[in-house]
Amino acid sequence: MSPAEREFEAERLEIIAALEQSHFWFIARRALVERLLKRSWPSPVSLIVDVGCGTGALAAALSKRDIAVLALDLRPEGLRRVRHAAGPIRVAIARSERLPVASGAADAALALDVLEHADDVTSLGEIARVLRPGGVVVITVPALPWLWSARDDEAGHRRRYTRRSLLSLVRGAGLEPLDVRFYQCLLLPILIATRAAGRLWSTTQRIEERPLGWINRLCLAISRFEVAAGDYVRWPAGSSLAAVARKPA
Repeated sequence: MSPAEREFEAERLEIIAALEQSHFWFIARRALVERLLKRSWPSPVSLIVDVGCGTGALAAALSKRDIAVLALDLRPEGLRRVRHAAGPIRVAIARSERLPVASGAADAALALDVLEHADDVTSLGEIARVLRPGGVVVITVPALPWLWSARDDEAGHRRRYTRRSLLSLVRGAGLEPLDVRFYQCLLLPILIATRAAGRLWSTTQRIEERPLGWINRLCLAISRFEVAAGDYVRWPAGSSLAAVARKPA
């Protein structure tokens, strides 16, 4: 990786860290992940592994609940943010394809928008290896391959997923899918419009990243409603997919 690429990635991580505090997509995704964890993870939980923790925000939040967290990422910037978090948290630089964790050591794992950046078969196989029997993993990935745009290129994505391809990946790793659902269904028409416009005017795609305040608040309200209603409604599509899978006992 060249110095320019490292600088770009570090700068991108800083942008994400700022967006996580207020952007509707990050806030609603966090609510969805916490909801899925609360419903599915085994009890008690002695160790959760956050694979590709990024800025480390969620790892830090979990550690504050006195849950032992191991935060892993290839970049050190996010790890430095959470090294001194208030709670039982450890950090390590690692690739998702090779986790520095003993087999069967983890009760739960997170792979939030990670698999699309890596060799997903190897990465999910590693996650399955480190889970104890009965342990669960929560996964989020970008959905709908036909939504591919310059934003995917900028983010370093290798692929977007269909529900079928994600299920196949989960089962291929020897995991039992408990829940696979779309996320960001209600806002999908707007996203389709911005992605289409972005092919003509590149500046249009920046609207997704930095929406006006009132637009962000409206989108957050819609996204929160969608997350809550997801317990009762199976959304037929969405720009992201979320899955919960369990290692068979």
